[in-house]
Amino acid sequence: MDFCDSEKIKDIERDLLISLVLGVKHSRITLAEAKEAAGEFLEEDPCQMDMVIKKLLILSRRHKDIRKVYLKFGSEFSEKRRLEMLDSIRFYMRFGKYDKALKVIKGEI
Repeated sequence: MDFCDSEKIKDIERDLLISLVLGVKHSRITLAEAKEAAGEFLEEDPCQMDMVIKKLLILSRRHKDIRKVYLKFGSEFSEKRRLEMLDSIRFYMRFGKYDKALKVIKGEI
């Protein structure tokens, strides 16, 4: 799923920055770790939301402060993707294309 949602990316970046700043302020993360995490996040292409969310997941496993950001945006993204998948399945089933519906279920389409 590739799409550029610049507002969503800005929201994620803002929340990530706030989490990192608070983590540094409360000595839960060092400044070097915060810079490294921010740099890793910014390496991702913002037009590939899957990769942005995966990067947040990876960073959240290393830094507890980032976990809130991942939970907020990751669950929202997963729900949106799930609903789109269900719509595709319904569409194919409505027109009797059960083989394509099955491919959507398997993640092949």
